[in-house]
This record gives sequence, C-alpha cells and structure tokens, in this order.
Amino acid sequence: MSTSLCVAAEDIGIDLVRARKTSSLLPALLAIGIVVSLRVGLSLLAWAVLALFPLSEEWWASVAAKVSPALRPGDPLYFVVGPWQRWDALFYERIAGGGYAVESASTPFWPLYPILMRLFGSLLGQNWALAGLVISGIALAVGLFVLWHLVADDVDPCVATRTVVYMAIFPTAFFFFAPYTEALFLALMVTSFYFSRKGWWWLAGACGFAAALTRPHGVVLLVPLAWEFARQHGWRWRAMWSRDVWHLALILLAPLLFTAYTHLAIGASSNPVQTLGDRWGETMRPPWESLWQGMLLVLKSAWPLTNYLDLFLMLGFLALSILSLRLLPVSYGLLGLSLLAPSLVFSNTAAPLSSTPRFVLVDFPCFMLLALAARRRIVHRVYVIAAFMGLLVLTAGFVRWAWIA
Repeated sequence: MSTSLCVAAEDIGIDLVRARKTSSLLPALLAIGIVVSLRVGLSLLAWAVLALFPLSEEWWASVAAKVSPALRPGDPLYFVVGPWQRWDALFYERIAGGGYAVESASTPFWPLYPILMRLFGSLLGQNWALAGLVISGIALAVGLFVLWHLVADDVDPCVATRTVVYMAIFPTAFFFFAPYTEALFLALMVTSFYFSRKGWWWLAGACGFAAALTRPHGVVLLVPLAWEFARQHGWRWRAMWSRDVWHLALILLAPLLFTAYTHLAIGASSNPVQTLGDRWGETMRPPWESLWQGMLLVLKSAWPLTNYLDLFLMLGFLALSILSLRLLPVSYGLLGLSLLAPSLVFSNTAAPLSSTPRFVLVDFPCFMLLALAARRRIVHRVYVIAAFMGLLVLTAGFVRWAWIA
C-alpha cells in the first residue's frame, strides 16, 4: 500500500492499516471521535455566535408563530438545543409532538425520523429537539463506521479514512448535527449498500426500506441495488428470479405505505410529493432544464449567494458521479447519480437547485473520489483547511437563521 495513500491516517495519528488487520475497534473509535469532537466544536461555535450576535427580542416577536417550537433565550436548554432548531428541524419536532395534519402540509417530511424522535423524546421529557440531536449523533457514528468498512473492503483503509473525514468536515456537514434526517439517512443508505455488496439481500432490503421511510430520495437506492443484484447473479434472468428479488421490493413498499397512511389516517387528498409541489412550487421537469435555470439565476442576480453554492456543488458532484462510473464499481456511480436525480427532476423556478448543498452531503461515492484524488499531502491539507473553514462559516450562518439548503 502506497505511503501517500495513508496521509489522512498519519495526520490523525491512527494506524488504520493495522486496525484493518486486527479488529474494528479503531475504526469505531475514529467514527465516535469525529462525531464527538465536531459536536463539541460546532456547539461551542454556535454558542459563541449567538452570544456575540444575539437575535433581538423584536425579531423573536415578529416570527414567534413561524418558528414555534424553537427555544427562546433564557430557556435552560437554549444553548444546547436552540442553535440547531432551524427550518426543517421545526417541522420534524411538530410532527413528533403532534403527528401529521393536512392543514400543516407536513406530509413531505417522511415518518421514520419523527417516529424515532417521539420514541427517544418520551425518555427525555418530551424534548423532541434534544431527541433529534441524540438520534443524529448515534446515526452519524454508525454511518461513518459502516462507510469506513465499505470503502476499506472495496479500496483500502487509508482511502476509507479520508472518505469519512472529508464527508464529516464538508462545509454543510452541520446538517449531520441538527435535528435533520441527513445522519439517519446516511446510516441506513450506507448500511443497505454495504449489505448489497456482501450479497445479504434481506438486510439490504430492510435497510433500504427504512431509508425510503426516512426521505423520499431513499427510493433511488433501488437503482444501484438492482444493478448489484443482477451483477451478482450473472445477469441471468432465471438466477435473478428468486426470493431475494422480493427483498429489494421492500424499498418500493415504503412510499406506498406512507402514501396510504396519509390518505387513510389523516385524510390527505394528495400524495406527499404532490403536497410538496403545492406548498413549495416544485414540479417535475427535465434535469437539463433545472441546470439551465440554475445557471440563468446566477447570471441574472448576484443575490442570494446560495444560488452560486447550489450551482457549483451540483455541477461538481455531477461531474464526480459521472467519473465514479469509470473509476469505481458501477453500482457506486449509479448511486451517486441517483442521489442527485431528485434535485434535478423536482425543482421550482425561483430556486431550481435549492437544497443541493444538503442533498450532496450523503453522496459518499463522490467523497470516495475526492479521497482517491488527494494522493499528495498538499492536496489533502488544502481540502481539509478549505472544507473546515467553509463548515465554520456556514454553521455560523445557519444558527443565525440564514437559509443554506
């Protein structure tokens, strides 16, 4: 194994090549260490930002109805929980506390995460946001641990180390630490993909089902898993037609069950995807049209700056996903492209690539390519410094209620 490939392991002082030969203890410690250190560091940053630049009482009064149930300054848990109660996190809290309701247009927020918030929150004094933080922390540690083993199996331990580090310090990685679905979705998606590579199809299907109950994007897992299934069965129809194929069908069952629930239990007249379009103006369109509209938006106006971030990250991750079809096993490339597809196919005219910085965060095949490309120590360190600085800046903006994704 080349010395240059071990740059990340050397920089953090862990002999992960030896760990690979002995046990899973050190990769587990790496995952837990990343989560704990970033949780503490980003929380301290959030506290400092809100202490130095507090939100005024007038601002709180003007948005009180919109930001409920966000904690206000003076609450004992404000500096622990309050900085992370932003935007979509509030929807998940409301669902965890009061369930779905037609009038709140909450059905675009899929059920597994608020169900877990409800379960954990019942043990934490019905503090749904704190429950979300606990769930996200546990899920992120599991996701990074499984991702390390996936990449170590298919590439090598040093690339695996860089992959998890690069993902964890990406500029929008603060979403992993907020009451958002990103960490849980990552853990379930990576685990499903890992089991598919091992040929353990009932486990792959079960985790895929859970991922598709976490976010509507989870259904795209069917594309790379179907390719992997066909490859492992030698592309022979007779061999593929086995009970294992029904395990993959579990992924499609998730959106069907949730849609049925919204109709039968709460009386929704439209499915969750239609509700998303009605509330946020998202409609289906060709992917190239979304890209073109994103480019025009940047050319027409320099504000907001998030439009530049949306376009830059979409083009960059699209290029990396296409490259991964050639440089990684095909199922990785298909997964990378499939994760980008919903953002390109469902969009609105006002912000055609909105939320791209958050959605690309779980696109681990792209981070694998970045890890493979950073063979020189200088490239590795440039990425780490640039990404971490971006993480600090965007986290500060997020806790001040700036829209990032």
